[in-house]
Amino acid sequence: RFSIEIVKELDKIIDKDNEYILVCPKKSKVVNNVDFENIKLESYGNFNGHIWEQIDLPKFVKTKKATLLNLYGAAPIFKPGIAVIHDISFIVNPKFFSWGFRQFNKLMIRSIIKRSPFLFTVSEFTKSEILRFFHFDGNKIFVIGNGYEHIERIESDFSILERLKLKPKNFYLTVAT
Repeated sequence: RFSIEIVKELDKIIDKDNEYILVCPKKSKVVNNVDFENIKLESYGNFNGHIWEQIDLPKFVKTKKATLLNLYGAAPIFKPGIAVIHDISFIVNPKFFSWGFRQFNKLMIRSIIKRSPFLFTVSEFTKSEILRFFHFDGNKIFVIGNGYEHIERIESDFSILERLKLKPKNFYLTVAT
């Protein structure tokens, strides 16, 4: 959701003198479900997931002689470009994650911090956590908040409460992973 909403907003404001491409794995559903005016959509590569991200994505960027803006928390280890780090909960709360997951993500974050010209994160809190655990120049990281605007495009439907047998003010909703 974050990536799509950011790209939608970028599509509205980017200059027309340069080429902008949203690249996704060939099997990605994103390419089929979103239309942009100024950003070209392209499917590329033979892989999916982390393998696509580590092999196909850097190959695409090198072929295009482009700068990568990676809106997901992971990025190509050796050429991350500009990246968004959403959180470092795998360090702050290690018991919630497997050893392998933690090690892979530590390697990823260290690589992104070391090789990126600058970084984005989604809150001042996350920025402070990143600076607390990974010591580097704080002027290299900028906060761009998670948008809420997409929710304004959705019409309220209170019949969901009845369908789920929920009574108003008698339940909790969390919007998180």
